[in-house]
Amino acid sequence: MLNIDTVGRSTQARKLLVEGLRQAGTIQSESIAQAFLSIPREAFVSSFFEQENFVWAIHTPDGYTPDAWIDAIYRDTALVTLIDERNYPASSSSAPAAMAMMLEALVVRPGTRVLEIGTGSGYNAAMLAYLVGDPALVTTIDVEEFLARSARQALEAVIGPVRVLVGDGYYGVPLHAPYDRIIVTASASTIPTAWYEQLASDGCLVMILQGSLQKSGLLVIKKQANGYASGRFDPRYLCFMPMRSGPRAPSSVRRLLQQPVVQRIVQESNEIATDLFGNVAFHWFLQWAVPGITMRKAKMKAKDGISFIPFMTIVDAQESTIVQLYLRGSVWSGHERGHGGLWETVLQVYQEWMSLGKPDQSAYCVEWNQQNARFQLFCEHETGVRSFDL
Repeated sequence: MLNIDTVGRSTQARKLLVEGLRQAGTIQSESIAQAFLSIPREAFVSSFFEQENFVWAIHTPDGYTPDAWIDAIYRDTALVTLIDERNYPASSSSAPAAMAMMLEALVVRPGTRVLEIGTGSGYNAAMLAYLVGDPALVTTIDVEEFLARSARQALEAVIGPVRVLVGDGYYGVPLHAPYDRIIVTASASTIPTAWYEQLASDGCLVMILQGSLQKSGLLVIKKQANGYASGRFDPRYLCFMPMRSGPRAPSSVRRLLQQPVVQRIVQESNEIATDLFGNVAFHWFLQWAVPGITMRKAKMKAKDGISFIPFMTIVDAQESTIVQLYLRGSVWSGHERGHGGLWETVLQVYQEWMSLGKPDQSAYCVEWNQQNARFQLFCEHETGVRSFDL
């Protein structure tokens, strides 16, 4: 519940937040502006975590004056609300700008039936309930029971009885389908068939599609009355925490490094290496061409104990293969271990990307394949179309 001492400050903070989002062009519709003005974020965020000296420290109202707490809550930033057993962020209250972008794309009107996948704090579900005019029209699901329970209590107090469920969002909520709108408040590397099936004719799905290289895009999919569905990406960058579905697999890097060397690799530090290791457009292409591939750049201390040597680790866990390369002078060199073929695959995909004219995210779209009952990602270019299964 709201503390009476902070109500005035909260109202002022909401006004300033909406003014800033309007000036940035993020909020364009009056209904969404009114939702942000009406729903108090502090009712859904009772504490949050911030990283301090590589440790996640919890922040609560006890450590702030009432006004300072409101100011902290209404920053236009994601507030981490849950840390998992591996000491990684597992849930957050999304940045208001990100919320506004997705809500604008969703186009919610009074009477709209909405499914939200990823309840989190419940703040976004409250916005949806405000926009549709009836909390009973909003269904939201989260894999974490603690979050769902907390969100349910806050929603009941602020906006009314939103339907809050615990479960795996990849399966949607078939019991209350179809939905006019589906919004996914976590990034996903696939578009489950369940989301398509539970989306009503003339419905809209808004989500963040993100591959294993953490390159993501805001995707808006529309479904027609005849069942055809397609979508394109918003040019603005948006990134969310990944969806959680069951236990996470442990890191396999240490195990992979224990495998025998299958080849030595030498790569000049030139334009090709720059693209391979740092070009966002190439990584967007690569993560769909080689599903599950990961790439991490880091530094290690040199033998002199003062300077640092950059190194790159590329992993294909499905093929049990790892590549580690170190930059010394103007040359990247290192080894590939495991089943082999990963480095050659990366180079082949790079040549394919080059031959297509180095397409960026604007060249992609998704379409529902009725025959295979799945979504596909398409890269459109002058020489044809390259498709990827999702």
